[in-house]
Amino acid sequence: MHGEVEAEKALNASKALFGGTMDTNDIPTTTYPKSEFDDGIDLITLLCDGGLCQSRGDARRNITQGGVTVNDVKCTDFARKFSTSDLSSDGTLLIKRGKKAFHLYKPE
Repeated sequence: MHGEVEAEKALNASKALFGGTMDTNDIPTTTYPKSEFDDGIDLITLLCDGGLCQSRGDARRNITQGGVTVNDVKCTDFARKFSTSDLSSDGTLLIKRGKKAFHLYKPE
C-alpha cells in the first residue's frame, strides 16, 4: 500500500524491536522540546501524538486494559506523566500498544 521502501522500513523496525538489536533509525519517532519532558508529558498525550491511539478515550481504554508498555514495563495508570528521568539509557522513551504498534519519543 505504501510502497516497497516503507515495507522495508517496517520490517527493519520489527527486527530491531523483536530481534534484540535496537536500531532506532526505522522506528517511527516523535521529538519534543526538552522543556516539555522536564515538565512531564502525560501518557495519553504521548499515545495520541504518536498515532498509537486515535483519541484520548481510545488511549485511556488501552492503558486501563493493560495494553500499553513503556520501555518494556506495563503501564496501567492513565494519569502517569513521563519526564527526563524516565528516559532509557539512550535518552528515549519506547511505547508499545499491543504487540505490533510502537513509537519512539525523544527530547530535542
